[in-house]
Amino acid sequence: MSPPVSIRSILAAILVVTAISGCGRRWVAYAPFRLDPTADRDVTSICTRLVARARSLGYQVHGIDPERGVFHARAFLDYSVIVVGHRSVIRASYFTVRVARSGAVIISASGHHVRGRGRAIHRRLFAELSDFAAELQDALTSRTW
Repeated sequence: MSPPVSIRSILAAILVVTAISGCGRRWVAYAPFRLDPTADRDVTSICTRLVARARSLGYQVHGIDPERGVFHARAFLDYSVIVVGHRSVIRASYFTVRVARSGAVIISASGHHVRGRGRAIHRRLFAELSDFAAELQDALTSRTW
């Protein structure tokens, strides 16, 4: 006769299997976010509004070119500088925001937490990118900024 199986041992087994399978899913498939155009089609105006929102969220923004509708924001996830030999290496990820002439906004990620020529992204960076895109969408649709 086999020994009885307790609920506690079943729950422990489920927890172990979930933890093991979750560890292997650090990288998720990814495609750049696309925000739909609004009534405003002025690239400079849209870019200026999005830069203001990114800064208000605490992102370091650089490479700003409002006329072309492009800027970069450094992601918060795991920013660090490591010394390798005689040089320092920055481990950072970035969000690139591009405003098309149609008014649509494309947000892509690059850097340390992006793999496979931009086809896979660390799940925590993907979560941050999703939140960032939602905030920019809100900036596009809100009347005040």
